[in-house]
Amino acid sequence: MFLRIGAISYGGGYVIITYILDVLEQYQWINADEFGNLIALSNITPGPIAVNAATYVGYRVAGLGGSFFATFGMFLPSFIFISIIAKFSHKLSDNPYFISFMSALKPATTAFIASAAIIFIQSLFFVALNINSILYRFDFLVSISNYVNPISIFIAAVSFILLKMKVNVLILLFISGILGLLLF
Repeated sequence: MFLRIGAISYGGGYVIITYILDVLEQYQWINADEFGNLIALSNITPGPIAVNAATYVGYRVAGLGGSFFATFGMFLPSFIFISIIAKFSHKLSDNPYFISFMSALKPATTAFIASAAIIFIQSLFFVALNINSILYRFDFLVSISNYVNPISIFIAAVSFILLKMKVNVLILLFISGILGLLLF
């Protein structure tokens, strides 16, 4: 499964996360809370986010062997493609077809990253959120506190403010972790 994801993915880790989410929803390997953990752990551990996510899901589904094969499957296509492109890069850099192809991929990549961000924001800031609760309940705006997670919003706001104040990212992660331990 991850060999296929690694082979058809373009645009980096956050784009690949949307593909991984589709697979996870299709096979029901992890739930929304675990998906949030997957994103958080993939971001704070060293290495590419997509490879870290594959390792996490592989381990969750099939143990140590699953993590190895999921990681290898995610890594192998990129390694092969980059090796081929590196061999021919001097010929491709001036090719108008290649330049047009790469230019066309940029908007799609942006859409995939935005989609991953929206999914992550929904799973982080909203609890018990489903189609019935929003579309079919008239009192949704009145009872919005039942659906919004104020602790997550508070931690995100503090993180954003500290980030704008140019606080070191490691310190920011530490502060966010402490706030999570204290407030959740």
